[in-house]
Amino acid sequence: MDEKGLNIDLWLVRVTEKSVSQASRKLYLLSDSEKGKWLRFLQVPDRSRYMVSHVLLHKALSLTSKVGINPSYWHFSGDSKKKPRLSTTTALPYLHFNLSHAGKLAGVVISSCCPVGVDIEPINQFNNSNYNDVILAKGERKWLDSRSSATKDIDFLRLWTAKEAYVKLLGKGHTIDFSTFEVKLDPARVVRTETGEPYPNYVYLDSYEVKLIDATYQLSLAAWRLQNKAVSLVTHILDENFLERNSYLSVVHDSGKKLLVIECSQHRRDEKL
Repeated sequence: MDEKGLNIDLWLVRVTEKSVSQASRKLYLLSDSEKGKWLRFLQVPDRSRYMVSHVLLHKALSLTSKVGINPSYWHFSGDSKKKPRLSTTTALPYLHFNLSHAGKLAGVVISSCCPVGVDIEPINQFNNSNYNDVILAKGERKWLDSRSSATKDIDFLRLWTAKEAYVKLLGKGHTIDFSTFEVKLDPARVVRTETGEPYPNYVYLDSYEVKLIDATYQLSLAAWRLQNKAVSLVTHILDENFLERNSYLSVVHDSGKKLLVIECSQHRRDEKL
């Protein structure tokens, strides 16, 4: 672990015709279990998102490790109900990771020092009316009820992605009742865990918007942290040629509004929590 802080890398790429075409030529990077899951998707958009995100995962793991590992060497453990992890049967460096994909955006978060979780959801394609009685804690529902009707769907989505990222950090999936733990926003934080523990200072939570050319997404990150260490988050935005070269689009980050605009090769944001 870095004594100066916790290092987290976030890798993002658009799922487009070009990136799907590139990923399809790199399917040999995927493990047999990944290929099996990919083939089980019936809808083409679902298969495309899975393929791009998992090829991105292999590339991002190799780039994050910084020791020249072939992207095809990474293998994973865990069944369909458990958080995927790197296999410990190899001599490769152990990295924590999580991935998410929605619409035309795929993301992978990686850390060498702590477990992580990420969730991405498209804005303006979500309606909270079917969900808030199921997944919200009482405090969250009260906060949402106080919000303007003009922003309520977006506010709900911010809560949804923050809660999803936290659950993915735990690696327990939807076996956890989402109403048993509570998060707050501005700033994002967990105020009660699923076991009833108040204000756990070992949970890092962050939430912001990602603006693409043709869509906007809500993205939330979660990570374990120890001893109130600073969190150093590096965001890598890869363009559609992400498999042919280490090509980046620029990132404009407004920490006040929590915006990442995909329009600088790399953006570093250091936060003392």
